[in-house]
Amino acid sequence: MGYFSNERIAKVHEPAKITLANTPNFVEFLSKGTASGDKNGRLALEVLRTDFTVPDAGDEDILVKKLSKIEIKGADSTFSLKLTGTFRNGRVNDTTFLIVRKGDKMTGSNIALTQNEALNITAQNIRACLMKNNFLKNNFEIDIPVALTNGRLPLIGNNVIEIKSKGVGQQYNLFVFFNALFINEKGKIDENKDEVLLGELISTTGDTIDAGGGGCQIELDIYTNTGLFPGESDNPVYSNLGQYVGSLSKSYFGERLWFDPNQMMARKVSYSTDFLSKQGWVDAGTAIDYRFTAKRMERLNNEVFYYSNVLYVINGYNYPMMEDNIEEYIFDINKRNAIKPLTTRPVTMHVKGQKQFFNFILKDAIHSLNNNPRKSVIGLLYKFRTQSGAFIMQEYGHLQTQEKFNIVNTVEMNLDDHIKAVSEKKGMTVGQVEVLLCCNGIEVSAPVVFKILPERLHSVNDFVFLNRLGGWDSFNFGAGITTEFKASVETTSRSVLPQNPQGNHLDKVAYKTVSEQLSVKTEAIPLDVAEWLKELSSSTTVYELSTGRYIIANDFTIKYDSKSDLFQGEMKFSYSDAFNFR
Repeated sequence: MGYFSNERIAKVHEPAKITLANTPNFVEFLSKGTASGDKNGRLALEVLRTDFTVPDAGDEDILVKKLSKIEIKGADSTFSLKLTGTFRNGRVNDTTFLIVRKGDKMTGSNIALTQNEALNITAQNIRACLMKNNFLKNNFEIDIPVALTNGRLPLIGNNVIEIKSKGVGQQYNLFVFFNALFINEKGKIDENKDEVLLGELISTTGDTIDAGGGGCQIELDIYTNTGLFPGESDNPVYSNLGQYVGSLSKSYFGERLWFDPNQMMARKVSYSTDFLSKQGWVDAGTAIDYRFTAKRMERLNNEVFYYSNVLYVINGYNYPMMEDNIEEYIFDINKRNAIKPLTTRPVTMHVKGQKQFFNFILKDAIHSLNNNPRKSVIGLLYKFRTQSGAFIMQEYGHLQTQEKFNIVNTVEMNLDDHIKAVSEKKGMTVGQVEVLLCCNGIEVSAPVVFKILPERLHSVNDFVFLNRLGGWDSFNFGAGITTEFKASVETTSRSVLPQNPQGNHLDKVAYKTVSEQLSVKTEAIPLDVAEWLKELSSSTTVYELSTGRYIIANDFTIKYDSKSDLFQGEMKFSYSDAFNFR
């Protein structure tokens, strides 16, 4: 659970604590209110009269503008609209409506309007002006409902304009000013009073994030390098927020709001190549930690209301619509839970000279405790069997205390040395090796299994790659290697001169560009190994172990052999560096 500095603002659906960097890990923010607290604003305005008669009123136009003036203001004073009426057709525009009176005749007709018809037409003209305003049209339903004649058919026109907010909250509040001689709220009658009245359209909401006020954003400030190990207390009061990385923000419109911080952190995560040159356990370098604060930003008011746990991303990936289930690869030293090694490799072959690697993720609540009197010892357990699977013996290796480990740990397994020692000691040929993680001598992981092939029949040309879980895996392409080497040339020419001695040149190489592509093939492999090698083909980080050079896998194909029911893979690659040339 994260930490709230204000629990009244929002519900938070929290992200997972440890995930793969290139898969989504959403944090969601929702209002803590319910729809029962939402109420749309409503206001019904009734056109009362259009035959203005005021003694000594003076100019008729001044009189009409004064009595027909309608002013509408929004709650936050950013919206304002003024409408006035006129008796003259030529003065009608977006903010001026035509007022018709009893006895007036419509264009092309000799039939005089009744009082009800005059009120209805004037109301329709006012509505037309209101609907020409984009703010009102987009945020409010403005209608003139039909009415019955004394509660019965036929229908007659109506002189009531109904305004209803499309949303809820104070951003939909309206204040309407009008003259009581011309218009009033439905059901209210102020007899012959020449005064300006106020009609209010008030909307309420139970939204706890912005109270329906609009103009609100939620912003995440993201920090990394907190210095905390998975499992350690991450209370922000007692721990470091870390180094500021950047911010993500979204506007809030009354709906669930989500962020995916992994999109930012995926660009920060990397790896380490220490395993290529160092012995023993090393940091794979594929994990990075981060945390974020969430704040509500409303105009000039900013308030932090939530601090996340420290989260961790591993330099890996999965299908976007599938859960990565990374938890089953995390060893919690306090729980002594059984895990899987940080790989999806099936049973594979091993030839003497190959380099094989073991990876796991560690969670340790007391990792930084200097005076821990009961340090656990973590390492590998090797189990040796014959070709038929009969148990020969077991040995421990790469043992060290818990505080020396990192988040993602990698070690090169000494298979060849162990196999030689067991064969000499027991006088038996090792046909299969199982390697497991152990803690204080107890098995805590599923095994990585290798079947041993005779070295005299197989060659070694192995590559190591960053697998989809953020660990290092290797594979041997033992069926040969071919090279395609091409050079393209640009030359300059010069004219033949009398003094040119024999052996001089007319064309001279200006420069060359060189391209080199190599191709390696696997021996026959079963389907599960072929499926696993998709990770090699999609990996952005692959090294040739014999040279330690970074390679670019340009193409990877797998061919099926129906006779043997096995597959063969072919990888075409190039080195990241080319020959120096001039």
